[in-house]
Amino acid sequence: MKAFSEGMSGSLKIFSAPDVLQLISQQRKKGVVYFYRGKTEAAVGFEDGKVVAAYIIREGEFESLENFLVKSGLVSREDYKTAKEIQEDTGEPLEEILVKEGVITSDNLIEIISFKIQEVIDEIITWKEGIYKFEPDKEIYKFSKVKIMLPLDSLLMEAAWHQDEWPRIKEKIKSSDMVFKISSKKPQIELELEKDEKKVLKLVNGKRSVQEIVNISGLGKFKTYFALYRLYEMGRIEPVEKVSEKEEEIVQEVLKEKKVKKIKEKTLIFHPLAFH
Repeated sequence: MKAFSEGMSGSLKIFSAPDVLQLISQQRKKGVVYFYRGKTEAAVGFEDGKVVAAYIIREGEFESLENFLVKSGLVSREDYKTAKEIQEDTGEPLEEILVKEGVITSDNLIEIISFKIQEVIDEIITWKEGIYKFEPDKEIYKFSKVKIMLPLDSLLMEAAWHQDEWPRIKEKIKSSDMVFKISSKKPQIELELEKDEKKVLKLVNGKRSVQEIVNISGLGKFKTYFALYRLYEMGRIEPVEKVSEKEEEIVQEVLKEKKVKKIKEKTLIFHPLAFH
């Protein structure tokens, strides 16, 4: 399709996101395709038809790779601060400094970037409305030396599998506000946990919400939800029952009454007339 070599834009109602991505890939183009829906912007970078980068900005909020590394605990704040100081002196990309300083490995970095790209693909293929615009020869993160070239077909297949799994996951994990705790009952069948499941299980403490676990797991949204779903299915974790507003009011009233009673008892004990 010649239009792609000159740049092209259109509506996702007419030409779906998967169709746009596949055309660019099949024609082995280099450039960036931008997707816009409301206040959300996403971009996917291509080189020789392979996906090399992606990002998403939701409601004006962009989570940089650096912030993700710190928030997820993959990089400590001290190491991040040191890397930033080096960056100010050398001008090198931060992720390259972190690898060079041995804070993370290049394999770790490639794995993280790959699943962040997958998360972008997962989202944009669900968009039924919005617009797209392809800009040939443009690059995302053009100064980065970390080279990733992912086949689009693999990303789309993975995204399709994720879409198939989400309804099943959502039946158990209905909200990102849900809180899980370690199950008080012993699982009937002891299954060997996968690496992701072991990592997520350590983060379940009866206080963290699902969203908080997603933020600090370093696994991304789908992998974290899927691990929680599997742990729930195996009986390793269980949801913390939420107290209703009415129940909370009753609890607070009881605590208030107990507090008043204690104050009265102390007053009675230490009042001078109490000894006569």
